Amino acid sequence: MAEGKDDFIGKRVNDVRKIFGMAERDFMALMLIISVLGNIALIYLLLGQSRDLNNEIKAEIRRQVDPAVESKVSTELPKQLNEAVQPMKEGVEQGMQKLDTVLNKVINKE
Repeated sequence: MAEGKDDFIGKRVNDVRKIFGMAERDFMALMLIISVLGNIALIYLLLGQSRDLNNEIKAEIRRQVDPAVESKVSTELPKQLNEAVQPMKEGVEQGMQKLDTVLNKVINKE
């Protein structure tokens, strides 16, 4: 390996030396860098935890709401359907009665 060129590890060692060299010159700048990196890590972890919590909340809501909706639909839908169809049933029954009356008159005249 040539002396002027560092490999990947050599570059990282030089980067660490620069950071600690900065710590010798300006301690507050090093603390600022560490603080910023720590905040970035905490935000990343917080967002991941928030995403996981939201997924758990959604799963729990689905687990609780689906049976409630199904039971409500199974009880209320037939009632509402019967109420909506009732006028049609009455109309058909009245039509059948009129038809029976007409047929009885025709049959009785013959």
